[in-house]
Amino acid sequence: MSFVFSSAPGHERNALHALSAWHGKYRLAVLALCTECTFGGSPAACPLCEMRKLPIRDRVARLAGLGERRCEQLYFNHLGCMQRRVAAETRAGTLSQPSAVETSPVLAMVG
Repeated sequence: MSFVFSSAPGHERNALHALSAWHGKYRLAVLALCTECTFGGSPAACPLCEMRKLPIRDRVARLAGLGERRCEQLYFNHLGCMQRRVAAETRAGTLSQPSAVETSPVLAMVG
């Protein structure tokens, strides 16, 4: 499936809607993670780090080319990384807000 993008306001939203209707739950969650990490920051080792630097239309196009299995891998990679970061901050006593794992809207999407 291909997407036609326009620079007109609101067209990105239409493309995102088409993407969410076309693909499974992991692809939509990874699209959200391509915007920003739910924990904050973006570790250099994150496989989504470079994608976050791209314009939204390029992120959507690149994501559309990935298989659902790869999207599932990216999603679970994010979960593991976030759990390690929460554990590290908890041990260091620097986690002052509710856990990102508990408040993540991305995690709620596939729960």
